[in-house]
Amino acid sequence: MRGLTMKDSNIKLLIMDVDGTLTDGKVYMSEHGELFKAFDIKDGLGIHNILPA
Repeated sequence: MRGLTMKDSNIKLLIMDVDGTLTDGKVYMSEHGELFKAFDIKDGLGIHNILPA
């Protein structure tokens, strides 16, 4: 099976929430009280791969 690209589909717009979709749902707090979310690099690569060239 090959990867899907925007050229192969009729998808014009992709809307999604990142919490639990592109992250593991965890929130990290620094010693200064700043909140951070960790993203998986594979999610970003997957989105990049479906974008038009």
